[in-house]
Amino acid sequence: MPLSAPLAAATHHTSCQRCAAVCCRLTVVLMPEDRIPAHLTTTSPEGLPVMARQADGWCAALDPRRMNCTIYAQRPDTCRRFVMDGAYCRAARKDYQQQQSTVAAPTPAREVSDEPHRTASTVVPAQPCRQ
Repeated sequence: MPLSAPLAAATHHTSCQRCAAVCCRLTVVLMPEDRIPAHLTTTSPEGLPVMARQADGWCAALDPRRMNCTIYAQRPDTCRRFVMDGAYCRAARKDYQQQQSTVAAPTPAREVSDEPHRTASTVVPAQPCRQ
């Protein structure tokens, strides 16, 4: 008998502490009700308010030494709804791992995709990731 979706997700045994905070590399679109300090925000090329990124691509609110959110208590609603080890979390980690393996091992030239980057604004509400 196949596992139900929630049970199947729970069997992956992934935690934020073992994940490398890949979700902190996604574009996080801010909602009007989010109260994020202005120095941590920017505007996307499409004109949307988003979390700013550090020069290395990580979220501006991420503490790079501890790999945790410096504004966890007031993090954006999008981040609150991101489900640790949920389907979107696993897909983001898989994409990141594939990108890293491509960078580590040069591959032959390939077509460039015009598919837009994933954004965390499409996350389905559920249990928040714990700090």
